[in-house]
Amino acid sequence: MKEKLSFEEFTNEEGITPKYNNFPLFFTKSFFGTLYRNRQEFLKFKKEHSDLEKTITKYFSSVDWKKETKKIVKPIEKELYEAYSIMTDYVIEDEELFQ
Repeated sequence: MKEKLSFEEFTNEEGITPKYNNFPLFFTKSFFGTLYRNRQEFLKFKKEHSDLEKTITKYFSSVDWKKETKKIVKPIEKELYEAYSIMTDYVIEDEELFQ
């Protein structure tokens, strides 16, 4: 069984992008978000954890995407990490969630 990232590792801001990289796209309704939202790991997550999915998606639907992603994600990091913790069990490698 693979080891999940800790919250600190998931939100690590070393380098240009945080470790979670594109993970928030699962919860956006943009063109790219639609591609992410149709992936099997997300559909399973949405079915099994609909309240958490709705909370995160609602938050991201109300943000100003002209701001830096790290600043947008900061208020919902804990919920996003919880979603990651669940969805990581649905994939072989975490990188599948972060691409």
